[in-house]
Amino acid sequence: QKPSTLHENQVVLLTKAEQAEQDAAQLHSQKVVHGTLMIVVGSALHAGSYVWSEFVLTGPHALTIFQNTGLQAVVATAIMVLWQCVYTIPRWKALIAIPARQAHTTWLAAMGLLC
Repeated sequence: QKPSTLHENQVVLLTKAEQAEQDAAQLHSQKVVHGTLMIVVGSALHAGSYVWSEFVLTGPHALTIFQNTGLQAVVATAIMVLWQCVYTIPRWKALIAIPARQAHTTWLAAMGLLC
């Protein structure tokens, strides 16, 4: 075998760098698509809540404003608790513990700021 030349090493290095750049661009575009879909779904759900509220407040079995507010609070709380259980808790270390440690605090101290 003939020994590698500096030029061949540079070509290999550039090829790997270009591939890494393409991979990063593809990952970025996937995140953009994912974010766009989340915004569209969130907007549709938000818009639907107004339609649903109108139906609930004026339909044949209309709720009072207080009943409607209470129902929406219960549903919003249930969705938030479900999100915490399905998304946040499995990723607790990456989303909460490590950033708190990097900020030289604890998650409990950070929660105190919210109260």
